[in-house]
Amino acid sequence: MTYINNIFLALPSNCDESEASIKTLINNNSIDDELKKSIISKQKLVFDTFDGLPESIWSHAFLEEKVTISWNNISTYLKCDGCDINVLNELLGRERIVKNLSSIDISKEVLSEEDSKLLSRFLINNNDINDSDYCKLITCIPWVYSNFPDSISENKYKHLVNAKRVKLTDKSFGFIGDNMQILALLISRNIDIYLKEKEKYPLNDETRQLLLLSEISEESKINISYDIAPKSVENNQALSQLISNVLVSNEVDYSRFDDAVLSSAIINSQSTSDAIKILVKCITNWNEEQAFKIIQYLPEPFCEIPAYGKRPKLEVNTENLDFANILERKGFISSFKEKSDHIAINTFKSSDHSE
Repeated sequence: MTYINNIFLALPSNCDESEASIKTLINNNSIDDELKKSIISKQKLVFDTFDGLPESIWSHAFLEEKVTISWNNISTYLKCDGCDINVLNELLGRERIVKNLSSIDISKEVLSEEDSKLLSRFLINNNDINDSDYCKLITCIPWVYSNFPDSISENKYKHLVNAKRVKLTDKSFGFIGDNMQILALLISRNIDIYLKEKEKYPLNDETRQLLLLSEISEESKINISYDIAPKSVENNQALSQLISNVLVSNEVDYSRFDDAVLSSAIINSQSTSDAIKILVKCITNWNEEQAFKIIQYLPEPFCEIPAYGKRPKLEVNTENLDFANILERKGFISSFKEKSDHIAINTFKSSDHSE
């Protein structure tokens, strides 16, 4: 003891002892744990593993980073009798360590399936890791779970979904409940599963609206839009406008939409140009009454078309010419004429033309 205190630890330059020498000292039963910890701390040596180190000083050695901070060593420490979760949490709060660990996958082949599951569970259930580091570390996990862990922050739920470490299942869907933000995220990250089994995962309008705002494919947005009922767009301009965006940008099966949904989408389009483009696509299947009921809500001069005896003048452009052509072809107007500065729409003088 006198040698350890007065010479080994007292000499400033005595920090490069060999691994064998250090292990001999720290395994000497006559030296107490506090001195063993001091020996470990003073030396520059970093052990590759815990092999040959008394378990009573593992926590200290790890915290001092005198044992390599690797997934393998964290797994070993996690299983020891003296494991202190606070030690691991402190290590996983150090930026340099997180950066290194997050670049290496947890290998279930190297660790064994049981050990990799234990380590992965420790990570995903750990609410004491800050959200930013949690996001980085869970990408290393080799497992995908059918449900969320309890008692972690909402941001961590989002990170698990974004990292695709929790998939869409009956359990995860039920667990999220009324949290529409996370539910929409879960659906969007598992959109193919959802679209194949929609009947298992009933959505409300708020969630559908969030999905139409998400980065899912246009084809997926079309499929989401098909499920929107007329009552859903009543007094919901934002949802109607999102449906309009889907309709104007894609080829869709208009027969799968209720006329009330189409009408609301047209009326609430982001621009009159968009409204006309959608009208041209779906008016083929409408009679005059249906078409005029919607056109009357458009801004001037379009709203004048349903008024008999009017001669509205439309701007000359491709969509307006298409619109005029289909109105004439369907017999909703008498005729039109393209002029240099406008398209002259000739409406019927009265409704008698339809008799």
